[in-house]
Amino acid sequence: MSLQVIEMANDSQNGKAVVIIESDKDGKSAANAFSLAITELQQAEARNMATSYATQTGGVANARTEFPGSPYPVDDKGEVITDPHNQTIHRYRVDIPVTSGMR
Repeated sequence: MSLQVIEMANDSQNGKAVVIIESDKDGKSAANAFSLAITELQQAEARNMATSYATQTGGVANARTEFPGSPYPVDDKGEVITDPHNQTIHRYRVDIPVTSGMR
């Protein structure tokens, strides 16, 4: 399993941050790679990675994750796939909302 943080974006309207995590599993690695990618993006390791990144790099004190969205496909430029029948899926990502927890 290999996950990586793509970026952290701050939502100024609600004071939350969103950490975007990507799986390195792509269609070239195995026939069931996308299923494996979706599974690993839904695991606790992805949420722990988001929390650590938000605390260490993003400056979020006592970071806590909220319920992540569903994993979604992206193309080789990182753009969200809107039509999987006519666009090539490169990898999967998940957006994990992070907030500052109570002390």
